[in-house]
Amino acid sequence: MELQQTQHKALVERQIPAMEELLGLSTPDGRTGFALETSLMEILAYIHCDTLPKALENTWLLITAAQSKEGTFDASLAVSSLSRGDVSTTFTTPSQRNSDGFFGYKATLDGYRKVRH
Repeated sequence: MELQQTQHKALVERQIPAMEELLGLSTPDGRTGFALETSLMEILAYIHCDTLPKALENTWLLITAAQSKEGTFDASLAVSSLSRGDVSTTFTTPSQRNSDGFFGYKATLDGYRKVRH
């Protein structure tokens, strides 16, 4: 378990520059590593693997970029409706804006998904 965590951290650290470039960040803000690690854990849980297959590294970066741009790692919410009169505001959550959870990359991940024992 500790070896896997070390491997995950090394993988995350190696991908931080690519992720910052993909997001157009000129100065690191410290959230990039958190975003990469969080999305990596989500992907690994979905495909039931302990390590990320090399072929999914770019997909992982694209999913993380989509989550970052959407605000998944942000506390902000988008307004979905606003009513006049008796004031009512409804907010959408990131999960409501992204129905499959992986921004259209679920089919790609499915090819690497293992059956649980």
